[in-house]
Amino acid sequence: MNWLGGVEIVAGIGSLALAVFLIGFFRFVPLPGDVSTAPSQMRLTVIPIVILLIVVCGFSLVFRGIGLI
Repeated sequence: MNWLGGVEIVAGIGSLALAVFLIGFFRFVPLPGDVSTAPSQMRLTVIPIVILLIVVCGFSLVFRGIGLI
Protein backbone atom coordinates (compact mmCIF):
# COMPACT_ATOMS: atom_id res chain seq x y z
CA MET A 1 0.00 0.00 0.00
CA ASN A 2 1.33 3.42 -0.89
CA TRP A 3 0.53 6.76 0.70
CA LEU A 4 -2.47 7.29 -1.60
CA GLY A 5 -4.09 4.12 -0.25
CA GLY A 6 -3.63 5.41 3.27
CA VAL A 7 -5.18 8.73 2.33
CA GLU A 8 -8.17 6.91 0.80
CA ILE A 9 -8.63 4.86 3.97
CA VAL A 10 -8.47 7.94 6.19
CA ALA A 11 -10.88 9.85 3.92
CA GLY A 12 -13.27 6.89 3.87
CA ILE A 13 -13.28 6.59 7.64
CA GLY A 14 -13.78 10.34 7.89
CA SER A 15 -16.77 10.25 5.57
CA LEU A 16 -18.28 7.33 7.51
CA ALA A 17 -17.84 9.32 10.72
CA LEU A 18 -19.49 12.31 9.04
CA ALA A 19 -22.45 10.12 8.03
CA VAL A 20 -22.86 8.85 11.60
CA PHE A 21 -22.72 12.43 12.88
CA LEU A 22 -25.34 13.59 10.35
CA ILE A 23 -27.65 10.71 11.24
CA GLY A 24 -27.46 11.64 14.91
CA PHE A 25 -27.77 15.35 14.20
CA PHE A 26 -30.89 15.11 12.03
CA ARG A 27 -32.46 12.55 14.33
CA PHE A 28 -32.48 14.72 17.42
CA VAL A 29 -33.02 18.18 15.91
CA PRO A 30 -36.64 19.12 16.56
CA LEU A 31 -38.90 20.19 13.73
CA PRO A 32 -39.75 23.88 13.70
CA GLY A 33 -43.34 24.72 14.42
CA ASP A 34 -46.10 22.89 16.23
CA VAL A 35 -46.01 19.28 17.43
CA SER A 36 -48.39 18.26 14.66
CA THR A 37 -46.21 19.77 11.92
CA ALA A 38 -45.39 17.22 9.25
CA PRO A 39 -41.75 16.85 8.20
CA SER A 40 -40.76 18.58 4.99
CA GLN A 41 -39.83 16.83 1.78
CA MET A 42 -36.19 17.77 2.38
CA ARG A 43 -36.18 15.96 5.71
CA LEU A 44 -37.98 12.91 4.33
CA THR A 45 -36.06 12.23 1.12
CA VAL A 46 -33.13 14.49 0.29
CA ILE A 47 -31.24 14.30 3.59
CA PRO A 48 -31.37 10.46 3.84
CA ILE A 49 -30.27 10.12 0.21
CA VAL A 50 -27.31 12.46 0.80
CA ILE A 51 -26.33 10.51 3.93
CA LEU A 52 -26.60 7.25 1.97
CA LEU A 53 -24.33 8.65 -0.75
CA ILE A 54 -21.79 9.68 1.88
CA VAL A 55 -21.86 6.15 3.34
CA VAL A 56 -21.42 4.52 -0.08
CA CYS A 57 -18.56 6.89 -0.89
CA GLY A 58 -16.92 6.13 2.46
CA PHE A 59 -17.08 2.38 2.01
CA SER A 60 -15.82 2.62 -1.55
CA LEU A 61 -12.85 4.74 -0.43
CA VAL A 62 -11.99 2.29 2.35
CA PHE A 63 -12.25 -0.74 0.07
CA ARG A 64 -10.23 1.00 -2.64
CA GLY A 65 -7.56 1.95 -0.13
CA ILE A 66 -7.32 -1.65 1.04
CA GLY A 67 -7.10 -2.86 -2.54
CA LEU A 68 -10.36 -4.76 -2.94
CA ILE A 69 -11.72 -2.51 -5.71
